[in-house]
Amino acid sequence: MSLEISFAKEKMSYPKWKPSKHTTRHSGAAVPEDMDFFVSPNPLLGNILTVESTLRESDKSIGINGRLKSILLGTLLLGILTLVIVELLVPSINTAQVVVIGITALAIGWAVYSQTKFEHKCSFVGEQGISEVEINGSRSNKPIETKLLLFSDVAGLRSDKDRHYMYGAYKSTSYYFEWFSENKCHLSLRGEHRSKFDEPDDDDIWHFANSAEAAWTRTLWKFRHQQIASDGYIDFAVNSNPNTIRISSGFIELFFKDSSNYRINRRNLDVSFRNRTFHFAFRESNQKARKFRVSYSKISNAKMFLEALERFLGISWPTVKTENIRTNLFSRPQF
Repeated sequence: MSLEISFAKEKMSYPKWKPSKHTTRHSGAAVPEDMDFFVSPNPLLGNILTVESTLRESDKSIGINGRLKSILLGTLLLGILTLVIVELLVPSINTAQVVVIGITALAIGWAVYSQTKFEHKCSFVGEQGISEVEINGSRSNKPIETKLLLFSDVAGLRSDKDRHYMYGAYKSTSYYFEWFSENKCHLSLRGEHRSKFDEPDDDDIWHFANSAEAAWTRTLWKFRHQQIASDGYIDFAVNSNPNTIRISSGFIELFFKDSSNYRINRRNLDVSFRNRTFHFAFRESNQKARKFRVSYSKISNAKMFLEALERFLGISWPTVKTENIRTNLFSRPQF
């Protein structure tokens, strides 16, 4: 549900808000001086970490009448010019050709009309949550908060990405981030970009989702600090079998739906990460090695899971951008 952000005066211009010098864009780049934030961030978000806005201080809104006049005039001139060119090149023009010219001119006019709309968004990632706000029509209109997520309201995050190839060549990457509690999805961010190594343009929504995941993970470590301090381990829910993975210093424990479980010491554990899937293998005494695999997308708070593997077990990879990477007790990645 959209939440209107009210102002003291109906027609007043929006209050100016500027990020602190420590705040960056969602991509990590510096905030441009002319980036225009048409509303202050929701105070429930806490300290603001990253921001983005499609509005610039030089952007001006064009009234509906001005837009229509410009479009009609442009369409008329384009139609006349096209008719003149066609008449010179094709003297015997028929009715069908005139209709095609007219439709083309109208289509171009509509495209220009759509592009001149005053529609802008700004988004904020804070220590306590994230939000996105829109403003339409003109600067004097009320901004509308279209997305609001408070980290205290959710239990976990599931995320994943999928690189798409055509004839062996990279085409695009689709991704999703879903914050949930029990069976309720509080917020879903989905999209697609065309950067093989996840470095699209600074204003791409991928950076908003990625920054939100990073902020959520930092906050989650604080939430879980008490459990770690008292129990010495951290549990991760898995939408699969095993349905829980426990990570502690020196061992990992897998809990299955049939109530069975396996505790594996670090020295007996082999973990690899290939094709967005974790592969676990271990050997008990002289028995045959057991193997299990869990998709990245099935693990709640997978980014924190990766960090926990490194903190508690010393298992790490240079980056999860690499699709086929491996570490075990015999070989450790070199940095």
